[in-house]
Amino acid sequence: MKDEFLDDAKAHTLAKHKILQEYLKGWLPILAQGQRNRLLYFDGFAGCGELTGEHPGSPVVAIRTAMQTQSTLNVPLVVKLVEKDPDRYRHLLSIVRRERSELADRIQVEDPICAECEEVVTELLDEHAQKPLGPAFFFLDQYGYSGFSMDLVRRILSHRMCETFAYLNWQRMHPYFEDPTKAEAFTRALGGEEWREVQTLSGQRRHQRFKEIYIDSLRSRAKAKYVYDFAMRDVNHQVIYWLFFCTNSLKGLEVMKKAMWDVDPTGRFEFSDQDVGQGMLTSYTSYTPSLLADDLDRVLRGRELTSDELKEHVLTRTPEYRFADAVDILKKRGAVKQHRKAGKNVYHFCTPPPRTPGLFGE
Repeated sequence: MKDEFLDDAKAHTLAKHKILQEYLKGWLPILAQGQRNRLLYFDGFAGCGELTGEHPGSPVVAIRTAMQTQSTLNVPLVVKLVEKDPDRYRHLLSIVRRERSELADRIQVEDPICAECEEVVTELLDEHAQKPLGPAFFFLDQYGYSGFSMDLVRRILSHRMCETFAYLNWQRMHPYFEDPTKAEAFTRALGGEEWREVQTLSGQRRHQRFKEIYIDSLRSRAKAKYVYDFAMRDVNHQVIYWLFFCTNSLKGLEVMKKAMWDVDPTGRFEFSDQDVGQGMLTSYTSYTPSLLADDLDRVLRGRELTSDELKEHVLTRTPEYRFADAVDILKKRGAVKQHRKAGKNVYHFCTPPPRTPGLFGE
């Protein structure tokens, strides 16, 4: 009976949970530093708490990751879970009570709520209209595309130190763009009707343009300063869904990109069930320090950037989050000169000197 409502532990689902786990490992200790307010982890589509094969669901992944970092927490972490399906909710409640018996005092897992995610988050936002909500991380792992609105993301991100990590299912959306009964849900999800532009498109251009429109809406309507996505693909290498991370913190973006690199070390920021057990990831071209060096040289030549400015460029304009090795490569080429200005490291990207032929004309 239980397996009837448990989600399958598919490879891409486990990869999604790996990203969540690695992000929380970095996020919790960093945000706890110097905090007086509690930390909040909110899972708006918590499911049953476990997957088939007794794999942990996202709530358990979060709780157990928090337990691993509890020695770094100098303020409480509150975990709020929402699941609207009554059967799933009841199973989740039993899982939470089991996990809660092992917790330290600083990790406070509340009883799950059986309700719609948007209603619960809206109530929470209303309660915090005049007081801090953050630091808070909202995992919006909906089952399709209509579980929360763009306006809800906007209200969350309007609070200081609040972030969202949200799921959007492409396979459940694109067959219905011409269905007038679905139009209202699409418009609510994006906050506007720009999605109609993809009705006339097909193939890769259709899904690529839709992703661009959604990211534009996250930036313009939800006011997310930084947006990064990760694609999940099926055994046929077709896009199933995307995960969209939204933050107004450059440090938050850095931690999330590290987590994504742990799942996709090529820097493509996608995971395919087709690759599982095939060793196919090694056949993709990885984004190496040498490639980053070439990109920095091409884009930044003639400019001078502080270390902070260079870090932001790398985090927001390239797949990487590290740049020290790339800068060393450029220094050896004579394409970067480093000096100190006003107490900061400054990098001048310049034209390298012409190479002198060696004895044998190399």
